[in-house]
Amino acid sequence: MDILIHKLTCSSCGNIFNEPKILPCLHTFCKNCIEAFMAEGSAFCPVCNKKIGMRHIDELSDNVFLHSAFDMLALMKDRESFNCDVCDPGDSNSVAFFRCPECMQYLCELHGSAHLKARATKSHQLFTIDQLLSSWNLAHLNRPACCSQHFKEHLSSFCEQCDYPVCNICIVNEHKGHPHMAIDHASNIFKPTTSNLIGEAKPRIIELRDAISGIEEMCKNISENADLALDDIEECFNRQINTLMERRKQLVTEVQTCRMERLEALHEQRDRLQMRLLSVSEMYSFVNDAVKNGNAADYLDIKNAINEQLQAIIKHKEELDVVEEDYIAFHPNDIATQVAIKFLGYIDTRYAYPPLCTAEGPGLEIARRVEPTVFTVLTKDKKGKLLTRGSDNIEVIIEGKGRKDVQIIDNEDGSYTVTYIPIPISENVVHIYVKGLPILGSPFRVPFNVRDYTNITSPLIILGRYGLNIGEFRSPSGVAIDDKRCLLAVCDRDNIRIQIFDLASYEHVSSIDVSGHMQDGPFDIAIDGKGRLLTTDPKGNGIFVFDGDGNMLYKIGSRGQEAGQFGGLCYIAVDNANNIYICDSDNSRIQVFEERGTLVDCYGNYGNEMRQFNLPAGISIGSNSNIYIADRGNHRIQILDSNGQFIHAFGVRGSLNGEFDFPHGIATDVQNNVIVADHYNTRLQIFNSEGEIIHKIDNIILPHCVACDRCGHIYVTTKDNRIYVF
Repeated sequence: MDILIHKLTCSSCGNIFNEPKILPCLHTFCKNCIEAFMAEGSAFCPVCNKKIGMRHIDELSDNVFLHSAFDMLALMKDRESFNCDVCDPGDSNSVAFFRCPECMQYLCELHGSAHLKARATKSHQLFTIDQLLSSWNLAHLNRPACCSQHFKEHLSSFCEQCDYPVCNICIVNEHKGHPHMAIDHASNIFKPTTSNLIGEAKPRIIELRDAISGIEEMCKNISENADLALDDIEECFNRQINTLMERRKQLVTEVQTCRMERLEALHEQRDRLQMRLLSVSEMYSFVNDAVKNGNAADYLDIKNAINEQLQAIIKHKEELDVVEEDYIAFHPNDIATQVAIKFLGYIDTRYAYPPLCTAEGPGLEIARRVEPTVFTVLTKDKKGKLLTRGSDNIEVIIEGKGRKDVQIIDNEDGSYTVTYIPIPISENVVHIYVKGLPILGSPFRVPFNVRDYTNITSPLIILGRYGLNIGEFRSPSGVAIDDKRCLLAVCDRDNIRIQIFDLASYEHVSSIDVSGHMQDGPFDIAIDGKGRLLTTDPKGNGIFVFDGDGNMLYKIGSRGQEAGQFGGLCYIAVDNANNIYICDSDNSRIQVFEERGTLVDCYGNYGNEMRQFNLPAGISIGSNSNIYIADRGNHRIQILDSNGQFIHAFGVRGSLNGEFDFPHGIATDVQNNVIVADHYNTRLQIFNSEGEIIHKIDNIILPHCVACDRCGHIYVTTKDNRIYVF
């Protein structure tokens, strides 16, 4: 009974519910309690603090789910008060003996027997009151649900248009013409969805309980560590107090010793002078009497002795100066003491917060050889400030390697030096944990050994052919790499779609139909750090932004010549901050937008000087943030810094190495090597970051757009409706 009473107790007033109402957050309170805290100006649930969102309490639903619990409590207290629902009121023999859950009726013994014999109800299962009390199955005590608009009318149907239960009167009046179904049928349709959600929510309850247990454990640990810190403080200060008392004793001893030594010396001097004074005084008195009172004969008899003694007194130089000084003082040196006290221990409450801890260094960028490579883990607190101590639990796991293959050195300043030997595979996956939780950016995918382009002679694979089917293309153009998800995106222009392939298997993953947004098909494409696909169309109608599932999010810009507009063919790239760079070919300029479409910069015009362009046809952002542009009509590559300032240009028209004939596409790898689709020379040319040629790949049929992944694999679209992978 205690459990049942707890279920029926309002958490606000502590009494049994009186007119229980359900808040939108599904917490239940008495009607009066809700009115009380709403009157006090609180519009939030006292349990979960969610906003109630109701202006009037009558907008809240009654908690009919508690009716069965109320009935069970009433049965337990006084079963004789429940009468048969079929008998006439006042019938003395109408005490309920059975309950029919299906009809939701209490029945006496007589009507219970008749219920089991009637054709319509003989299949119903009846439960005695004793069975109800012993089973505690509240579902057997459900009451009929009545319409709030038509009193005592049972809710028998479900209005599909209005999405709530209605009675028979509602169907012919307020909901006339609305599609509806039997309420039991509707319940059977919707319950599986709710049951699935319940199943999905159950682990959340376990997670919350575990989190609460973790919090309680943390509270316990905090109290224990606080007690240990207090004990350490007490011990430290007792130790310092003992040291201070010992120093005090030393100073007192020094003062007492000084006083004793000086007084002893002065007493000795005083005693010596007193004896001398006595001797001289007696002789002086004797001589004075002899001179004044003695006769001449007596005086002359001792004259020589008297004069000799007097001369001796006059000549003798006594030590009359005081042999000691009275200066004794204590200098406390308060400044030094205050400084010492200031540095006498400190309370360290900062701790490593894994989501803000970071890692950096060459060991997380590129693994060049099977030899030790290094990176640094920086532990930071919840405010993102670097810790200045070590001793945190740092764990580094390289997929495919054991923990013993990783060396971690605690630098005792909040940083940890990690050394490992890479595995010679396409990429090493590095997991970094602080106190068992992943740090910011973990796991890190580290490509192994940047591509040696000089040994490329033929494609690794050729994807597609002309056609309408999956994996086939009609005029493929833009191509982009999603290194995080290991995906390849291709603009299948004349099929008006974007095709997505898996980089590991080169299998088709999905297709995005863009015909509802761009009638002329997608032209060029880029993928930003959030996995969004940004594509342009051949007529410069704008930048179309899709999420990773192909849902259109928003459009940037329109056709035109003003800043923020596009002249026609547009090539696209994004940087690490998700800024968008547009190579506005027909307007011979570069435009830069932030990710939501605000114009940041616009520079360049038609010409052949530096920062001037002639129908540029490709753009790429290097890992050094420089901007690489295929200046098609000028047959050259221009390199600008991140602010659009000219750095360098290379190339002239021709067919020799390092020369171009209308370069169309451009890409950069992680080392800022430059890959150029040399269109009419039917080749790819590969240059280092200084513009010096490394390699060329001939016999590619009119290469158009090009992309490069983290491992240095090159993907190029061609006029023969294929994707060449090198």
